[in-house]
Amino acid sequence: MLGYLAAKIRPQAEDYEGDHLDLLQVAEVIRHFPIGGKIRYFPDYRPDVTVDSIVIAYGFNNHLVYTQRDIRLDDSSSPPCFILDDDWKDRPIHQINRFCIVIPDIGGLENVLDYDTRVKLRNGGELQRGDQLTLMSLFSGQGLPHVESMVRKRVALRDGYYANHSVIVLEIDPETLKLVDQRRHCRIHTSLPVTVAVSGFSEPFAAELVDFSEYSLRLSCSPELLALPRLEARKIFVTLDMPGQSRYFDLQGKVLRAGNEDMVIQLTHLRQGDAFEEIGLLSALDIKASLLQHPGTQ
Repeated sequence: MLGYLAAKIRPQAEDYEGDHLDLLQVAEVIRHFPIGGKIRYFPDYRPDVTVDSIVIAYGFNNHLVYTQRDIRLDDSSSPPCFILDDDWKDRPIHQINRFCIVIPDIGGLENVLDYDTRVKLRNGGELQRGDQLTLMSLFSGQGLPHVESMVRKRVALRDGYYANHSVIVLEIDPETLKLVDQRRHCRIHTSLPVTVAVSGFSEPFAAELVDFSEYSLRLSCSPELLALPRLEARKIFVTLDMPGQSRYFDLQGKVLRAGNEDMVIQLTHLRQGDAFEEIGLLSALDIKASLLQHPGTQ
């Protein structure tokens, strides 16, 4: 099922004027920012403030696509084209003038900025047409994909799966897509014994935390741990017991990559009481602050 981003629909992408986007670059953005995938974004004027959201649709010119299965890239044709499934009928898109990512409009910066900051910003921090945002995908395991976008409009959809819901349409610049090593910045080196548990195995493993950044950590591990089958597909639980601080953290994550002597874990959850909850920036900074008090941290 396809929806539309404009009242007047041009039947073919070739009817548009202006520059055309590189279809292969658009395909790369789709691969790293899938529908249903979680993202974070921050405005160009406040790179220190991030807001969580989710991709709910794509816009191809004026066509709105709600599900990943309704779109495919036919790279066997010359030149390549996208095929959109429109009620069981294939709709080829040979040229793309505008590619958009659609996210829910449920409040963003205005909910996370402090009062003093909001009053200094136009519209109290609410996103407006023309605002520049950097999107970060939390879906990919290949670094942290970043892409630049511009708020095209805030609109209540009139039909489709999200009819009567307000959304934000972000126009994407596929040429700006880059994979950032999310551990390159603000990483701290440390030496802290930790306990590692792996889903599907009852016995815990001893390991050493050797460095930490906001959403990932690196462990020096035993060969027995690294040799476990299908390690990348399992949940990893890491317990940090902070000596001298009477604090400990139970973390959950997944393996980003494993080597002969170590592995990098992408953190996803933190135990809060009796349950694991998604780890937020404040919690990640709390862990980092505690590690900075540890004598083994450099």
